[in-house]
Amino acid sequence: MDNGDTQNIEPIAEAKQAVDNRQPDGTFGPGNVANPYGRPKKGWTWRDLINDELLVQLQSKDGGPSIEARKAIVKRLVLMAVGGDIQAVRELFDRTEGKPIQPTAEVPDDLIKDLLHIYKPTKNPE
Repeated sequence: MDNGDTQNIEPIAEAKQAVDNRQPDGTFGPGNVANPYGRPKKGWTWRDLINDELLVQLQSKDGGPSIEARKAIVKRLVLMAVGGDIQAVRELFDRTEGKPIQPTAEVPDDLIKDLLHIYKPTKNPE
């Protein structure tokens, strides 16, 4: 009876090896990868949707040439800045020159000395 059980197990092991191309030690054979199709592509993102819309060509109201939506936004922002809109000016400068560095508060030396005196570590009694 043992002989019959062994005969049934061997074809199953051979079939499994043929399906996933694993070597007898369990590793994959040469040229075989565990995920042949790679990671599945992610779905849409907000960034993709917005970028797609910013590339759309817009027709001008007066029948002039079309312009990309992102260029129309930049032109409008510049016109607002020239018209005196401070937030538009700030946005333009932040995007082109970078945001200004924020100064950090300096701690007076007297305060540091007081804090060190108050929180002076004590020695462990032995």
